[in-house]
Amino acid sequence: GTKMYSARIIPFRGSWVEFATDINNVMYAYIDRKKKFPVTTLLRALGFSSTQELLNLFDLVSVMKLAPSTVEELEGKVLCEDVVDETTGELLVSMDTLLEEDILKPILEHGVRELRVYKTDNENALVIANTIRKDESTNEQEALEIIYKQLRSGEAPDIETARGLIDRLFFNPKRYDL
Repeated sequence: GTKMYSARIIPFRGSWVEFATDINNVMYAYIDRKKKFPVTTLLRALGFSSTQELLNLFDLVSVMKLAPSTVEELEGKVLCEDVVDETTGELLVSMDTLLEEDILKPILEHGVRELRVYKTDNENALVIANTIRKDESTNEQEALEIIYKQLRSGEAPDIETARGLIDRLFFNPKRYDL
């Protein structure tokens, strides 16, 4: 019953890129039909390195006010970032937590007045959220290393070599023409 999607970018000249979702609503990318990796890894390698940049890219975040009058409205929403006590640095609630009254009241007592939650009216939120959870990389450097390992079957000598691979694959007009 789960819908699965796929797409293929076939350039006039250069590497093919395929995208596909799996049964767990995770989207993967394939470059030149090599091994798969989460699509967020590719996006991180292209410059959207933080999780918040990825969420903003797909417009999946809603900033909601937290007050005693809005607790009921926030119930059932899912956090898209960790909630940290600003004075002590203590982690109050971690990302991807389903908000309930017993979780919201202590957050409110710590003085947190805004929460970033996933938009529930966006069907893509679940796919992107699941893909981010599955992604082993957390920044651009890690993403470049993962892609380099997949395509060249070895560790990149340095980050510039890995970045150069992405540039040659997609941004060099002599090698890639969409």
